[in-house]
Amino acid sequence: MFNGFDLIILVLVLLFCTVGFRTGIVTSLFCISSGYIGLYVAKKYCVLLGMNFYLVFALAALVIILAGLFFGRLAQEILLGAFDNILGSALGAAFAIMMVSILMFPVLGKLSWQNQVYVMASYSGSHIIPWVQKTLPPVKELSFSEIQKMLEEQKLIAEKAGVETPQPAAAKSAVSAKKVKKRSP
Repeated sequence: MFNGFDLIILVLVLLFCTVGFRTGIVTSLFCISSGYIGLYVAKKYCVLLGMNFYLVFALAALVIILAGLFFGRLAQEILLGAFDNILGSALGAAFAIMMVSILMFPVLGKLSWQNQVYVMASYSGSHIIPWVQKTLPPVKELSFSEIQKMLEEQKLIAEKAGVETPQPAAAKSAVSAKKVKKRSP
């Protein structure tokens, strides 16, 4: 049954098709890979998660995107022409369907049961959800305690590497207040 959920997915797929058509497949591939390459570079050259991690990620991704714009123009003018746009449109549609299928699960779990039934009754929901459940491994949701545990592990790794961990402003002021109290008789 075609419903509003299918309409939202159709609009997203058409939007990504349009963007893919305008940018072409070469530039689109560079843009998609920029996130992965940015993460790889940031993980390789940053010991801690923090501002420096995000800056390295953003700079690496920006360099890849700029290279993609250059090579995309070059490929479109010299090699591929309109074929680049058509393949870019197909890649845009595939990317939109992939994003919808990945984002559907966390959102679907937060909806009320009436809305879950509405999504599952849609044409897209009845076809995408079973396919994704067969194809992708289950994704675990992290609790706050698990995130805190991961951050503590990051701190231990940084201490072993000899890198000083950044402290929040409140913790720094508490430490400096203790030092002042120790100095005064």
